[in-house]
Amino acid sequence: MRGKPIRKGEGWVFKVICGTHNHDLYDTLVGHPYVDRLKVNEHSILVDMTKSMVKPDNILRTLKENNEDNMTTIKHVYNARYSYKRSIREPRTELQQLMMLTTIFTGVRVMSLPILLVIFFGLILML
Repeated sequence: MRGKPIRKGEGWVFKVICGTHNHDLYDTLVGHPYVDRLKVNEHSILVDMTKSMVKPDNILRTLKENNEDNMTTIKHVYNARYSYKRSIREPRTELQQLMMLTTIFTGVRVMSLPILLVIFFGLILML
């Protein structure tokens, strides 16, 4: 199937070149998105290990040790960690999350980036 837009931007025109698939069916599902996704128990392991600050390559190694048929790659681990961390901070950006956590731990309400930098570098110099 091929498609191209109509000149005046009124839509698309699709043309079926051949009515059959142009490839053979797969014998195995290696590389298929359904097989690559994390199962519920694997996702909970990933979340627990992420909370414990375990490196992604160690998470992947643990997942593969628990299930020999696991087809997960390091990219899937990074994506799942990012999704988990994003779900924690809800709709806030990374900087907004940092400002919120600074307010919680220092007791000072941070309203701008320069104030945040003064607090941050002041705390580092105190250590």
